[in-house]
Amino acid sequence: RTPTLPGVPMSAPARKKGASIRVKFAATIVAVTLIFSVAIGVYFPPRLAKQSFRALESKGTSLAEVLSYNLTAALEFDDETSVREALDGALRDAEVSFVLIYDELGELDPKYGRATTSVPRSMVESQHSSSAVLGDVMVVVAPITSASARLGSLAIGLSLQTVRSEVSAHRAMTFVVAILVSMTGILVGFLISRRITSPIAILSEAAGEMAKGNRGVRVRVRTSDELGLLADAFNEMAEHLDDSAEAIEDYNRNLERMVEERTRELEAAQAELRVGYDISVIVSKAADANELFSELLRFLGRELDWSRSVLLLFGDGGEVS
Repeated sequence: RTPTLPGVPMSAPARKKGASIRVKFAATIVAVTLIFSVAIGVYFPPRLAKQSFRALESKGTSLAEVLSYNLTAALEFDDETSVREALDGALRDAEVSFVLIYDELGELDPKYGRATTSVPRSMVESQHSSSAVLGDVMVVVAPITSASARLGSLAIGLSLQTVRSEVSAHRAMTFVVAILVSMTGILVGFLISRRITSPIAILSEAAGEMAKGNRGVRVRVRTSDELGLLADAFNEMAEHLDDSAEAIEDYNRNLERMVEERTRELEAAQAELRVGYDISVIVSKAADANELFSELLRFLGRELDWSRSVLLLFGDGGEVS
């Protein structure tokens, strides 16, 4: 285990690098876009199909009620020619497959056509207009009534081919729109993620370079939002760190120089003390003046690396003793 000093935090363990912010951001936008596209594909086709069927039902109901009203007088007077003209006029509509007339007992009147689709008797005997999808047609039944009695029922068959073709076209269009929305969302997500995360990536790389010791690294982010402010703060922090590091280096250099000078001073003082001590030892051990002078000359020659030395003593008057 590596020992640590009090108050000095240990370095954080190396973090395992995962997916970048750009990838996460783009993946989020793509996921939202795909969900929206699926919602479009699931929601709109059934709704459009329902609207198409309602429109066809409304058309059939209106046509049946108008035609039954027009047939009332012709059926009361048994005017077969007028009835046929009215039925032929209705059959000119491309969506009308058949028009049938039922008598007051609910039986099909064979004079005005034969049934290709079995119409439920409950619809024929109903006092109100009704509709139902039977195979490939939508059957709309309306009662034919006069002021005094019920004369029968009118059944109109509307082909579902056109409606189903429209539904298929709507479904295909919705599918194309969903694909376009998905592709647009992916492209926009990539562009937005690149624009937003590029400054973050630049800051991350710059922080990594600074962690390696490159104090001269700076970032250039040309935005005026929070990322631009963050880049300015990073550059200012880098300037402060650079100045602090230079101040510390200058202090260390001055400290080393001061230590060297002080060391030399201490060594010189120590040498002087040693010389004084050695001289005091020589003086204390000398038996007479001749021995003292001889020992002093040898000591000084040895310490000062003299090959020859002469010791001159002067009296109080300045004369050589």
